[in-house]
Amino acid sequence: MRIREFVALAVGLFALAGGLAAQGIRVVGSADVPVASSALVLKARVAAKAELAGDALKKFSDRRRRAMEALEKLEVEGLQLTAEGATVVIGGGGTDPNGFVIAGRGVPDPEPEVRVAEMLVLRLGGYADRDEDDRRETLVTLLETLKEAELELAEPTNPRVFNPNQGKFDPARPGIYFAPSDARASEDAAYAAAFADARGRAERLAALAGVKIGKVSGIETMKDEPVTLASSPEARHAVTLRVTFEIAP
Repeated sequence: MRIREFVALAVGLFALAGGLAAQGIRVVGSADVPVASSALVLKARVAAKAELAGDALKKFSDRRRRAMEALEKLEVEGLQLTAEGATVVIGGGGTDPNGFVIAGRGVPDPEPEVRVAEMLVLRLGGYADRDEDDRRETLVTLLETLKEAELELAEPTNPRVFNPNQGKFDPARPGIYFAPSDARASEDAAYAAAFADARGRAERLAALAGVKIGKVSGIETMKDEPVTLASSPEARHAVTLRVTFEIAP
């Protein structure tokens, strides 16, 4: 090899090494950690309709009063009840913000109607801490009360929901959700696991290149899927990070 070619090759290798050191090693780390759920959440709506606004409001008020009385009589420790506010819709077509189906999802009514609906949320803390028989009995009691109070469970956001008769999760039962007991803890665990995955990948690549990783020079969140409400207590928190490590001198 002539001297000029050797010098060019040496300069190229030096530039490549310098570029590697300047850019570092960029990797993607992912994690999918389980989320512990302790609270049971039921979403149900009270609704009424009539041709006249006054009649619709009266029907709604009567149904809401009966529903609240029935729910307040429940002697279930830890049960909390909140209302999200009523919605009034005049005419046909569409769906109101509370999920109350209007005129067959977009098909205009043959005659104008007034519809009033409100979502009620029942939250039972410590549900996961109960034994299996207690959980099943409590859920059946809540569902029967909702039915007697003429409350409709909200439509599901996930096809896997709880079947209280068989004590397992089956499709096609709406309005039953689970809330994480500590959302921050699951988030911290997911990010820590994703970062550890990224570091492991970077160390393997560095070993192949004959170098060692240094400090972190950049982190970017590519995916973060936290769990607020899930149709199964077996929910998971997914996180993906893009991490750049410097090359150690």
